[in-house]
Amino acid sequence: VSLSEFTPKGLNSEVVLKPFKSSFIPLDGTYIKFKDVEISFQDSNGLLNIAYPNAEALKNLLAQNTNVNPDVVLKAWASWISPNYRDEDIPSDFYKDYLPRKYLPQYKEEFSLVYGMNRKAYNAIKDYITLMPNSGFNPNTAPVPVLMARLNITKSQAELIKRYVKDNTITSDAQLQSLVSRSLEMPNMRIYYFPSNSIRIIVYALHNKKAVYKIHADIQKKTNLSFPFTIFYWKEY
Repeated sequence: VSLSEFTPKGLNSEVVLKPFKSSFIPLDGTYIKFKDVEISFQDSNGLLNIAYPNAEALKNLLAQNTNVNPDVVLKAWASWISPNYRDEDIPSDFYKDYLPRKYLPQYKEEFSLVYGMNRKAYNAIKDYITLMPNSGFNPNTAPVPVLMARLNITKSQAELIKRYVKDNTITSDAQLQSLVSRSLEMPNMRIYYFPSNSIRIIVYALHNKKAVYKIHADIQKKTNLSFPFTIFYWKEY
């Protein structure tokens, strides 16, 4: 992975990567299956960042996948991560066992703790949100719920995009416009239709086709003094 080059849909190497038996690794969260292991790679530009959220996209994600009130949750989340903002609508006795962080989140699980949110709702969206840096948005690697939320489109339109990118690559607003009548805003210093250098890696170890061990790692393909990448998050369970 550390030696591969980014393409709009995945990582590409000049040589066959063992044990993947391919020179290409998709970054759309697709699970690559072996006998006793399954592994997936997900580009962070195909997810919604909740540290610096796109409010409309996050509101859509909540509305389309949960029963919570998105406006209540987003206000409570802003109060959780901001040192200078307090949501006056939160009951004074709600945070009895813990206090709001009042700073940028360290773990995305914190999103499940805010007023108006619950564990069931969090579990419904946890695979589509991240704290990894986004450099823009990449519809080539985004799952259907993220496409629906970020582009404000229907499920059938999102599935049309997924079918299209199986054999094609979206690299411009013109293509996206022709598919679903949408375009992406292009502010300076943002990169669209291309992955970031941050990747979520999920590994399942299987026994009798059931997962018995899991690793979740969020990494950035950026060299430091000791390794060819930086680890943001690591969890084994």
